[in-house]
Amino acid sequence: MLPRINSIYTRLGLLLVICLLSGTASYAGKLPRVQSSYGWPEPSGAHYTPTPPSASGEQVLFVFVGSSACRFSSVPELPGLVEDLKMKVAAEAKRRETGFATIGVAIDSDFRKGVNYLKRFGYFDEVTAGNGHYNSAFVKYVYEDMPGDAATPQILVIQRSVTEKDGDVNVTSERLLRRLRGVAAIAQWARGGAALPSS
Repeated sequence: MLPRINSIYTRLGLLLVICLLSGTASYAGKLPRVQSSYGWPEPSGAHYTPTPPSASGEQVLFVFVGSSACRFSSVPELPGLVEDLKMKVAAEAKRRETGFATIGVAIDSDFRKGVNYLKRFGYFDEVTAGNGHYNSAFVKYVYEDMPGDAATPQILVIQRSVTEKDGDVNVTSERLLRRLRGVAAIAQWARGGAALPSS
């Protein structure tokens, strides 16, 4: 028969030992570990690769907006078109000697569905998913700062000025260079070389 454990310190010590042993067993593969299902697949072929944020200066921002619940956003050719346009606009930003970044926006009500949807479109520098039409990026780029039709899919290309000083980042002078709504308009712009107006 085991002696009674009267001391609170003894009880806490035993609890600590149990926790440590549980952690060791987990690392040894004896207990299941939580797996994340949000690993981003490696795109095939030539694809856009995110780069570290650029220093202060002008920046071209490529924003893709879609939804897994929208049948037009799920047509098979759309991921290839978006990837092609990311590459073309990135090349144009480089020619203009400006920074470049991409944002993927999924306005699914369930963020998990939105994240999985955006995986089809290769890499982005930033993604925002979930919250439906209240999605913060959707509100910013469709309802507030750059009002437009609340339609998916759509692509916005924005030029903005970014300054960083003493760890503070300030974004000013955002200007919409191009807005494409619908697969037909996106495909036409891609076939035409993805021209942008002069800065």
